[in-house]
Amino acid sequence: MKLRFVFPSIVVTSVLIAAQASAAVLFSLPGSQTVVNGEPSLVNTTNDAGDWITAGANNYSDNTSTTPLYMQFTMRVDNNNGESGGGGFFTAFNLRKTTAERLAVGNTWGSLNWGGFGGGGGDFNINGASAYAVGTPATFVLKIDQAAGSATIWFNPDTAVAEASQPAGITTVRTGQGIALQFDDIWLRAGNNNGSTTFSGITIQNTTVFVPEPGSAVLGALGLLTLLRRRR
Repeated sequence: MKLRFVFPSIVVTSVLIAAQASAAVLFSLPGSQTVVNGEPSLVNTTNDAGDWITAGANNYSDNTSTTPLYMQFTMRVDNNNGESGGGGFFTAFNLRKTTAERLAVGNTWGSLNWGGFGGGGGDFNINGASAYAVGTPATFVLKIDQAAGSATIWFNPDTAVAEASQPAGITTVRTGQGIALQFDDIWLRAGNNNGSTTFSGITIQNTTVFVPEPGSAVLGALGLLTLLRRRR
C-alpha cells in the first residue's frame, strides 16, 4: 500500500522527462565558433544530416513546412570595430536562400542594440534587449513558423518556463514574414574589419526548447497513474 503514495511523483517526473527527451534535435554545434569579419555557413543542404532542410513535407527551402523550427544560440560581441552607433559593425545568425539574405537576428548596421534585419518590415529591435555590451553573451531562441508566416524571438529566456508563459517583455513577434523564413543555408556573420562575434550553444530542433505546458504533462501523468492502479 505504501507504494501507492510514491506513484504520482514518479509518474509526473517520468512524463516530464519523456516529453523533454522526445525533442528532435536536427543540428547542434559543439563548443563555440568565433567569426572575424566573415560569414561562414553553419549548416546547409550539403551537410544537414537526414536532409532535414528539404526532406519530406517539411521543406524549409521552398517555404512549405508546417512544422515550426526552434533555433537556440548565444552570441557574444568580442570586437565591434569601435562603433559608437553610427555604423561600422554588424553581426547575425542569418537565414539564407542560396545567396539571398533572409531573416537575421543579432545587431544591425548603425545600431548598438540587439535586433534583426532581412525580414518583412525592415530592421527592428528585440524586446527586452537594449545595447549589447562587448564581451557579454546574450542567448536567443528563434522560432520560425512558415505556415503562419511568423517569427518569434525570445531574449535570454528561461527555458524551464513553458513557451506560453514566457514574459511579453522579452518576446518579439514578427508577422507577415513570408519568404523571409525560407532558407537552405544558415550563416554566422560578423563584420567589418576586425569586428568579431563568438557563437555558441547552437541547437536547431523541430519541437519547442521550452518545458511542456504543465497541463498536458499532468494529464499524461494522471492517465498513466490510473492505468497503473488498474493493473494492481
